[in-house]
Amino acid sequence: MRNTEFSVNALVTDAKGQWQYDKNAKGAAFWAPGTLINYVIGVHASPENKAIFDALASNDLIELTTGTGSLRYRLNRVQSIRADDLTLLRDQSSPQVTLMLMGDSGDQRRIAIAKYSDEGIPNALSPMRLPIHLLDARVRATSDKLVPGASVGQAGKNIYQVNFEFTNTSTRTLDAAQFTTQLIDPNGVKFQLSKPASTAGGAPGWLQGQIGPGATLNASAGFEVPDSLAGPKLEWTFALDANNGTPVARVTIPYRQVAPVAPAAPQPVADVSVLNASFSPEGNELRVVGTLRNTTAQPLAVTLRDITLISGNNASAIVNTLPAAPWSVQPGETLAFQLTFNRPPGGALAILTILGQSFEIGGV
Repeated sequence: MRNTEFSVNALVTDAKGQWQYDKNAKGAAFWAPGTLINYVIGVHASPENKAIFDALASNDLIELTTGTGSLRYRLNRVQSIRADDLTLLRDQSSPQVTLMLMGDSGDQRRIAIAKYSDEGIPNALSPMRLPIHLLDARVRATSDKLVPGASVGQAGKNIYQVNFEFTNTSTRTLDAAQFTTQLIDPNGVKFQLSKPASTAGGAPGWLQGQIGPGATLNASAGFEVPDSLAGPKLEWTFALDANNGTPVARVTIPYRQVAPVAPAAPQPVADVSVLNASFSPEGNELRVVGTLRNTTAQPLAVTLRDITLISGNNASAIVNTLPAAPWSVQPGETLAFQLTFNRPPGGALAILTILGQSFEIGGV
């Protein structure tokens, strides 16, 4: 039942406000318009779709493809609610997908709730610090470091390290001896793992031995590279084994040839994600939905001065924010937001900036 795909259509309501949909549309799902943070999507309660619900398991992946890209969610729970209870369906406070079986007899309706997962996609390039699920494990590149070759007796070479977090998400023990990794420069030159380079400068080193179910480890992958290694980007890969067809974590890492003693860049105060961008029904406003997580140990204040939308030389005014700005986000908490701007000039690329983090919104 896994890897099932549905084409998504918008629900319509009749004069009594009841949802109308085509029960004979096999392979179709129906979205409740207006649900942009908690996407509410229904499927007909056919025997096939009931079997899919029965097969759902915790942490199963649900992927929603929209006009702005793919959004990934992990199953949190499956439950039953009263058919006339719309509380969970109307809740727009948390980024998630709520799937429901429509047309079941009785006064109960089965729903499945999947929480938004800020993760990369296996076999596709992902930025640093995004977790990537590889069937039995999750890997997340956390930082990179250049160690001067002269400091470890490597004339004409440097050591490049990728620090990462590894979690065994399966119920079986994984053998680290099967894991593979590479570093690839912009010209396609591949560098192989060096275990001595993985511990240089006090780094934790490469993964070793048997890794039990649920274990999370911090490790580093070290590579011997020429001191002439150039950017602007490097690619780091990680796989559970070298067999063809095995999912691979691919991480793109900004890099430029600088002195290894350069100070580290300041850490961002928040993780910001843009989930969706769409126009108002009248077409005169642009609405942006996203999340903001406070990564500091202090309450984070966000004001309208921290948010801009620029298209060419024009700045679009903020019409409204949900929740109302200013925002106060506690340490470790995630805020779901909606921003409404005056529509920028047509056809131009717009740049949305929130707390110094920028996002491209094309074709506005």
